[in-house]
Amino acid sequence: MIQQNKIIMLWIECSSYEDAQDYHGCVYIFEWAGKPFYIGMSGINKRFGGRYGGSYRHLIEAPFMYEKQLFRLFIGSLLLNEGITENDIENIEHKLIDEMDPLGNRQKKDYPDLILKHIGDVPD
Repeated sequence: MIQQNKIIMLWIECSSYEDAQDYHGCVYIFEWAGKPFYIGMSGINKRFGGRYGGSYRHLIEAPFMYEKQLFRLFIGSLLLNEGITENDIENIEHKLIDEMDPLGNRQKKDYPDLILKHIGDVPD
């Protein structure tokens, strides 16, 4: 559990599945045409590539191959925050869903008051 409600998110833009597959303890944003399309999370012990293994890989690679100008993938690493838990990551995911209102996320959940500080390749 994070001791304070201020969380540092280090954003990295990934240009391929290979770039993203080893990240864990993160949230991610699929952006389409400059707008958030889907926000998800990958737990502390589950890599992005483990969540989206072989059966989904082609769905992630296709936009990179054919729609590079429209499709972007951002990984928001949370591992800079000491004591981060799976529950913290899920709360951050839901805060971003609430704030960004992506097309692909319909379910919204309550989350505690959080202050996010964004650094790096911050999504639009």
